[in-house]
Amino acid sequence: MARSWINRSASGYTVYWIDTDKKQRQKSFRKKVDAETFRTKTERDLITGVYIEPTRGTETVARLFERWATTRGLESSSVRQYRSMLNQAIAPYFATATTGSLRKSDVQA
Repeated sequence: MARSWINRSASGYTVYWIDTDKKQRQKSFRKKVDAETFRTKTERDLITGVYIEPTRGTETVARLFERWATTRGLESSSVRQYRSMLNQAIAPYFATATTGSLRKSDVQA
């Protein structure tokens, strides 16, 4: 079960939650209704397994690939092969798409 809570402060409301990496995150809102809406969505995303850390959701698919390929210790020939697949099969469809905007239906054939 997802763990999240809302605290009231002088300037509004802060939503706290524990992400999939077991790190505590927070986001502040002026209105309680906005905080509750965000908390509900975040909990649902965590429970269903579609949660994406807010800063990672703005990353493009190509940038995600570069980060993935260069941090795995792959041989340079493997990186070239993966990059070729990215350029031929993925980039034409998701060139400017961010990871946060992708849906399961976008990638199912």
